[in-house]
Amino acid sequence: MITNQEQNNHDDCIDNNLTSKKMYQHLLIKNFRTEIMKTPYYLLLNDKPFQIILDQTLSSISTKPLNYHHRRYQLQQIALLMHRIKLIPIYLRLWKTYWKSGMGQFNLDSKEHYSYPMNYKIWPKKIQSILSFIQIKEENKQQMHIDFVYDYIDELKQQLTTSQIEHEKMTKNFHGYTFSIEELLEDYLEKNLSSLRVHIKHKIKLIYYDYHIQVIKLTYEQEHPNEYQKKIFKQLCQHKYEQEKIEQELRFLQQQMNYYCSFDKSLKNYDGQPSSYNECKEMQIKNMLINRKKLIIQ
Repeated sequence: MITNQEQNNHDDCIDNNLTSKKMYQHLLIKNFRTEIMKTPYYLLLNDKPFQIILDQTLSSISTKPLNYHHRRYQLQQIALLMHRIKLIPIYLRLWKTYWKSGMGQFNLDSKEHYSYPMNYKIWPKKIQSILSFIQIKEENKQQMHIDFVYDYIDELKQQLTTSQIEHEKMTKNFHGYTFSIEELLEDYLEKNLSSLRVHIKHKIKLIYYDYHIQVIKLTYEQEHPNEYQKKIFKQLCQHKYEQEKIEQELRFLQQQMNYYCSFDKSLKNYDGQPSSYNECKEMQIKNMLINRKKLIIQ
């Protein structure tokens, strides 16, 4: 029989676990907020390509010499808000993919028909890893994952709305701000964010593929295979997953190389000189591509 003291201790333990879980999740979301608010290197006032963009913009506006530095700062803040407005939807797509996987909702937006059920609730390894530090009963894990991913997506949406409102205010208060200026900044931001877009797209494809592998495994286990069959099946799945992963990474690296080549050309247009950093990066990627191709052939 459980005494009152034991019951109180048990309740205190549950309360402490819940408090720890909420604090940890709050910390993760706070870290994300800090990450979003960071100024990327390509929007620093001492970044040469960005300096040229600012100079081009201000040259089209009548600006008094005394206000020049202040106007540059204002434009930087507008560019930062535009950066967040473009950045957040990229991460939203990733986190909505996490959500669909964990809630078994991939079948809702798929026109394909599969020979296995697509309503399994499987949280991606990334989410499981993030929350693995929280001690919680197995039966409560699903709800913990739901709460965390939902809160994270909600935070992303709030940050996006806030950035859009601030951007509208700043552009209205910036004398001489035009659609042409907006286009110039947008073009510059798109070139710098294209690499991240490719990276996130690559991650999303791997989440989809891993989900299918896990569902096939679960479906296969329902056929009650013997140990040998399980072993062979596991090896086949692992081999297929690694092959797909390498092929996806190869495509990703090829896109990365195309990005660096195009961006290097744009830098040449800025200063007339080739970018040694990008040339070095291009060579590194070429080498990685060759190595990846060798792996696939093997």
